[in-house]
Amino acid sequence: MTMTQIRTELLEQHKEIWQLLAQTRAAVEKAAHEQLRACLARLTDAVHGHNAREVALLGNVLPTVDAWGPERVAIMLQEHQAEHEALQAMISEARAAPDGTVAAKLTSTLLDELADHMKREEKVLLGERVLKDDLFPADNFSG
Repeated sequence: MTMTQIRTELLEQHKEIWQLLAQTRAAVEKAAHEQLRACLARLTDAVHGHNAREVALLGNVLPTVDAWGPERVAIMLQEHQAEHEALQAMISEARAAPDGTVAAKLTSTLLDELADHMKREEKVLLGERVLKDDLFPADNFSG
């Protein structure tokens, strides 16, 4: 795959996750506890699948894009682990909470963190300056 194809695929997955984030927020705002549980399950599946695909596609590519590549991979893996743990904790909390109030509050916080993570990821890992098909960095000078 080209860098552009990798970027396109992963950003398409981000679009799906953004939609799931919006659906989950709507369930929180409606205080629809059963709907919230279902949304969290779909969101968790999407995030887990995306993270696995991202590691598969970027794990060997990112270290080669620039001097920060190895650090990008380390940060990606660390943040993905934290996401997995937070999502699992949130699902457990949502299942255990009888009225959903606590779960809804925690879910809102988690959704904000996921949204912030995705914004950073779109810039730092999936940005056009990082994943590009040309062989030379844009700021190279030749002559």
